[in-house]
Amino acid sequence: MLETAQSINDFYQKYNIPTCVISVPSATEFYSKQLPDDVLVSSQRKQIDFFYDNIDGQIKKIDAYYILMTMADDDYIYYRTDSRWTSYGAYCVYRSAIQKMGFSPISYDKYSIFHIKSDFKGDLYKKCFYDTVEADILDVYDCKDGNKVTDSVRLYKNSVQKCELYNKDALNTSNPYGFYLGSSKGKIILNTDVDNEKSLLVIKDSLANCFIPFLVQHYSKISIIDITDEEVSFENIKDISSYNQVLFLCDADTYENSNIFSYLLSNKEEKND
Repeated sequence: MLETAQSINDFYQKYNIPTCVISVPSATEFYSKQLPDDVLVSSQRKQIDFFYDNIDGQIKKIDAYYILMTMADDDYIYYRTDSRWTSYGAYCVYRSAIQKMGFSPISYDKYSIFHIKSDFKGDLYKKCFYDTVEADILDVYDCKDGNKVTDSVRLYKNSVQKCELYNKDALNTSNPYGFYLGSSKGKIILNTDVDNEKSLLVIKDSLANCFIPFLVQHYSKISIIDITDEEVSFENIKDISSYNQVLFLCDADTYENSNIFSYLLSNKEEKND
């Protein structure tokens, strides 16, 4: 993770745009006691602390570990059949993150919560097909009187494709989690009716997909890049100077893959001139 931290530091020093980093631990960090005795899981606490300690002091870091740890015993913050957090887990971290990013969070009671799929079986289920675990629920947090997405497109392979914040067609496919944002390919641009001319670049993995809707309440424009997309290139962020803020939001294990961060964040600009 040291190399990843250095890539993010280089990125920040080059562009000097306010930046926030969130590293999210896996569910096994908090529920290891529920695993079989012969399954050994090492803690990610030291791994995340080491990563944060090597991030530039001017970059804001969110301690998602502590936030989620305090809620793990009583709240539905991670899926049972999938490796990612639930929308509620994402909301809990959003409340802290958005304050560090300069905004007041939308309170929980402002949202209407809709269960759009109650039989979701995610990536963990597909690995073991263990049917005794209860299926999961996919939620939509709707801020009824809040701001909305007015236009959304995906830039992919020199084409502009219409896309949606929520891809309802995915619910009946083998990847229902694709309901949030849809495909990871290309660059997604969301324009909203927030009247503040604030723009945010999100560099993320799939964990962040259900987090994005909470950001809609605070930015006029949100651009989204999936760092795990094998086809991602510097071309996707060559307009970096046009953004007011940058958010890195990934699973802690994704930050371990320094190659994908060095590819995206190193000085590729000169090579593409």
